[in-house]
Amino acid sequence: MPGGKEGLIVVHADLFKAAAEEPLVEIDGELNFIEESFFQRLLYITKEVGHA
Repeated sequence: MPGGKEGLIVVHADLFKAAAEEPLVEIDGELNFIEESFFQRLLYITKEVGHA
């Protein structure tokens, strides 16, 4: 992934879309995504638009 200015982290919009659609669950008192489910959703989203 191409970098930006020093200290800037570039995040693909598909990551935000997956995060917005995936439910949060409480694990050990903290909010998290279930990794397997999150990554499956991300793969599905990127496959739809030809990024995978």
